Amino acid sequence: MKKKSKKYNPLQMEKELSDLIEYIENAGFESKEELDRFLAKMGGKKIGSVLNKKKTAADEAFELILEAQEVSPEEGIKLAKKAITLDPNCADAYTFIADHTEDEDEALELYQKAMQVARESLGENAFIEYVGHFWGITKTRPYMRAKAGYASSLILKGDLQSAIKEFQEMLVLNPSDNQGIRFSLSVLLLQLNRLREYEDLLKQYKDENSAGWLYNRVLYLYLKYGGTTRTISALEEAIAENKYVMDLITGLEEPPKELPESYGIGSYEEAVLYYWESILTWMAHKKAILWLIRYWERRREIN
Repeated sequence: MKKKSKKYNPLQMEKELSDLIEYIENAGFESKEELDRFLAKMGGKKIGSVLNKKKTAADEAFELILEAQEVSPEEGIKLAKKAITLDPNCADAYTFIADHTEDEDEALELYQKAMQVARESLGENAFIEYVGHFWGITKTRPYMRAKAGYASSLILKGDLQSAIKEFQEMLVLNPSDNQGIRFSLSVLLLQLNRLREYEDLLKQYKDENSAGWLYNRVLYLYLKYGGTTRTISALEEAIAENKYVMDLITGLEEPPKELPESYGIGSYEEAVLYYWESILTWMAHKKAILWLIRYWERRREIN
């Protein structure tokens, strides 16, 4: 019987990559050939075993965060608190606790603390030097994770304006948007009728064509032009990408209370995720959702 291999944690890969980059930067290789020989020497070995890096308190704290992700939230919080004792600058530990607390005020404070220690660790120059490719510098990621959590908590507290500001700052730092911040931002801009900024976002990510992005564009077109041929055409394009969204948004089907852990393009699970992220935005524009309901009723009758 084959022994089940342990699932590799993306955070572990991120840490090892960060350690490798730091080592290369400080090693003083005199030529590309020397660097190539070093990389060849690694040949599938664990980065830590090659670098012979002495384990620090920060390393031990990080290992506790990896362990925290494999146990129950209650046990995970205990491990995260232990990580903070070992390394008070472990931003991911504060973020982990914030992610798993039900007290939104406490979560906000923890995310703020995580951002503070992450920013101090990076240094202010990082927010100048790395602008435009922030996520590509692995050591910036604890800050970005904390900032995303902070913005999400602001939404739960009803402070949408501040959440928008946080999301916009993140996209300035990292326009490639590896975290998918543009989707959350687009929903908020539409909810508050900030159409000019939404238009700028559309231009910035003009090649985006996921179902949620297309349905948001339908709402934008309705708000700007009403139920015109242009809006209907955009709606049909969105339906072709994911037909399940319509029954959920129009109230014909009750959405599940729990979010799916994963989804495929065009799947019901994708539709459920979009519903919970966007339903308040659609409900904020009653004429738009009534138009959507009527259109879907007529279309179903014809088909």
